[in-house]
Amino acid sequence: THRAIQQQLIAFNAIPEFNNYLVYIFYAMRDQPGPVRQMAGLVLKNNVKERWDELQPSVQAYVKQGVLECIGVPESFLRQTAGTCVTTIAYTAGLAAWPDLVPTLLGMLSGSNTNTDTAEGALAAL
Repeated sequence: THRAIQQQLIAFNAIPEFNNYLVYIFYAMRDQPGPVRQMAGLVLKNNVKERWDELQPSVQAYVKQGVLECIGVPESFLRQTAGTCVTTIAYTAGLAAWPDLVPTLLGMLSGSNTNTDTAEGALAAL
């Protein structure tokens, strides 16, 4: 049921590394079905929104890196989720806490390795 799932998520959030696992599922487990990866990204986005200041700096850095890794994936719904995560982090933490975000996204638009997926993902995140 919805209530049981919510209670389980609350329990998982007590584990300091939980968000690292979500990031790993979202960007690294490419053999998993897209909806599973998207759900990990959406739970991550909600955790960022509600608990960003509680996360250890190393977890924050891993989350930032992981969501940027998903900006150029082939699946548009995962790129959209990554863009939502990026904007949620930027809004919650502030751009001052992520000074390389905008230059990184702009680099994704103009880099020599830029493809259509990466460009679309970067534009969506901007």
